[in-house]
Amino acid sequence: MPQRPVLLKRFAPDCLAVQLQSNCRERDVFIIQSLVRPVQEHLIELLLMADAARGASAARVNAVIPHYAYARSDKKDAPRISIGGRLVADLLVTSGVDRVLTLRRSEDDSAPAGLVAPVLEWLPRVGAPA
Repeated sequence: MPQRPVLLKRFAPDCLAVQLQSNCRERDVFIIQSLVRPVQEHLIELLLMADAARGASAARVNAVIPHYAYARSDKKDAPRISIGGRLVADLLVTSGVDRVLTLRRSEDDSAPAGLVAPVLEWLPRVGAPA
C-alpha cells in the first residue's frame, strides 16, 4: 500500500489546515499518527485528516495510533474531572474514524475508553519477531 502525501499548512497564529494530496473516494484510508508530544497538536492533525478523508468520500477511515496518549484516562477517580479517554474517543468518531488500531504495551493496559468504533489492538509478545 503506497504512502500518499498530505499537505499540512499553518495559518493565523495557531490554526492548521490539512489537504489530502490524492484521491481516496471509495477507498480504505489508513491514517498513521502517534499521539506523542506535542500530543494536542498531533491529535488535531489526526482529526483534521480523518475529517478530510470522510469529506473526500473514503469508504472507511482507519486511524492507526501506535501510542494512544489518553488510554489511561478512562474513569473518574475524583469528582468534577474530565474523562479524557472518552472525550478523545468521541472526537475520533465525530471526525469520521471508523476503526482504530492501537498498540498496548502490556496485557494490563486497558483499551481506549469509550470508543464506539471498533478497536483493533496489537499486543506485541516479548521475544517474538516483529
